[in-house]
Amino acid sequence: MGEAVQVIAYGDISDGKVDLLQLGKQNMLNVGKVISGYAVDILTWLEYLPEWFPGAQFKRDAKSIRIVANKTQWLPYNMVKSRAALGTAPPSFTLAGLEAMEASTDGDLDDEIISGAAMTLFGAGSDTIAGTLCTFILAMLLHPEVQAKARAEIDRIVGEDRLPTVAMRDSTPYLNAVLLETLRWHNVLPTGIPHRLVQDDVYEGNLIPAGTMVFVNAWGILHDQRHFPDPMTFNPDRYLDSTTSNGNGDSTEGIIDPWQVGFGYGRRICQGIPVARTGLWITMAMILSSFDVRPKVDPVTKKPIILEAKWTGTATSFPEPFVCDIVPRSSGYADRIREAVAEDERAVKAEAS
Repeated sequence: MGEAVQVIAYGDISDGKVDLLQLGKQNMLNVGKVISGYAVDILTWLEYLPEWFPGAQFKRDAKSIRIVANKTQWLPYNMVKSRAALGTAPPSFTLAGLEAMEASTDGDLDDEIISGAAMTLFGAGSDTIAGTLCTFILAMLLHPEVQAKARAEIDRIVGEDRLPTVAMRDSTPYLNAVLLETLRWHNVLPTGIPHRLVQDDVYEGNLIPAGTMVFVNAWGILHDQRHFPDPMTFNPDRYLDSTTSNGNGDSTEGIIDPWQVGFGYGRRICQGIPVARTGLWITMAMILSSFDVRPKVDPVTKKPIILEAKWTGTATSFPEPFVCDIVPRSSGYADRIREAVAEDERAVKAEAS
């Protein structure tokens, strides 16, 4: 999925010299570190400490974070820009921005705006989707009965001779519920993306001055027992009541929609929701239809390794590293996956030629 988001943002510009995915991942880890906060955010006088002074680690961090951020913003952008000048840049968000900038007469677009928007799309999209898929894999390990039920639903629709397609999504209410519960059970952004007030506001009689940084407690909303009984339990069935789900992956009246909570609000709502919705569903469907997700067996005791749900504690929260086995359900399923990958590679080469 990270590669898919990269292609949307920049096109297929990999040259084998720079690992853009790793660069984007490091940048998002840095973003999480910054959002999590430093003492200087509260004790603002600390900004006057020299860089070498004890307690001024934030200044040393800022240097390395800025280097990675600048590289993430400008390296892929300049790669696309160079290819665009030669007429060889593949279609992408960045190329569309460059073409719009060239055609613009009012100067409302420039390199800074386009490169910044592309970096946001690339970083936010690849990191959050990858984290959600890790949560999904962990949930399938901890709840094999959910995995079996979702797989049976896919098998009834797809059969054994083909792979799932996005066109089948509306016919998989249980898998759609699994996706919703994955987003709810452990949101990748538990405190959302911080916003800053542009004017004074009053909430329940309390003045919030302009300039205040505001966080949405997405974790609290998605674990509110009034809306989600037994919130720590992974339970897709909570979405299948006719009053709470329309069967195509959107929750309706009677329950809070994880898509609306986890992807921002208002003008700043994530514009990549359609990409995330489609990408997550098809990846989950492919995994369940073709592979068996199993606990790894301890080589000494010969027993399955018991896992616990543990999470990183930064602003972007992922499952801590865990071990498992993901194996093809049969040689036939493995062959179909290989054929699909080969077909995709041929299509990419044909488009590039």
